[in-house]
Amino acid sequence: SSLSIPLPEMWLASEKTYGWVCGVHPFLQEMYNCLPNYLTKLYGHKSRIYHYLTVIRHPVMRYVSEYLHVKRGATWASKHYCNGRSMDNYIPPCYNGYYNGVVWKNVSFKEFLSCSSNWANNRQTFMLADLDKVYCLNSTAMIVEERERILLETAKESLKRLSFFAVSEYMVESGMLFEHRFNVKLGGPIKQKQLQHLHSSSLLYEIWTNTTLFNTIVSNNKLDMQLYQYALNLFNNRAKLFNMTLDLQKLENQIYNLKFHHE
Repeated sequence: SSLSIPLPEMWLASEKTYGWVCGVHPFLQEMYNCLPNYLTKLYGHKSRIYHYLTVIRHPVMRYVSEYLHVKRGATWASKHYCNGRSMDNYIPPCYNGYYNGVVWKNVSFKEFLSCSSNWANNRQTFMLADLDKVYCLNSTAMIVEERERILLETAKESLKRLSFFAVSEYMVESGMLFEHRFNVKLGGPIKQKQLQHLHSSSLLYEIWTNTTLFNTIVSNNKLDMQLYQYALNLFNNRAKLFNMTLDLQKLENQIYNLKFHHE
């Protein structure tokens, strides 16, 4: 989209400033291809330094959050483009109208989980990977194992090359690393939202205490699980440089503590 009366050029490009100018929840490669052209068209050609950032989240937490988001009538549905072509034909929709903005309101968790082509599966890997290298997810172009290997490999490389990434489960530490990375001081202290205050807490507790259900979600998101572990190791190493120690059992402990809120 374009603005009829351009706003003053801002230092932050996001849906909160310019809107979804590169599509709803664009992949990293889509941002690379779109954002510089958009800003040049809007404000003219000049030298700009781009810093791309993201937040990595535990895949089960993220998957549940997306499900609840979709269930209440919101949507992540968006046409995604790779090498200038829409990927609609390569990824079958979970329901009629998915690519045309139709919502999946009140979908059951079982139905959401059972759609094998659900974009929610391994979404973080897809969003960071170089999809050109896997023929834009064309399933007939290469074997599954090779496609998954390249997806994960390029997602890890993209994550490592980002100017900065935060980890949702460690927002306090993420804020401190952000300040170090960009030599800035944030306006106020960052607080870690406790699990019992999330709208997903009851479903999370059910999942973590149901081994079969938990393992199914993990299996559906096996690439994201590996990417998350890689991200956590990289994040931990960066934290150590500033004498920060991560409690790597914090999430499991918080999940365990949820039982006291559901008894």
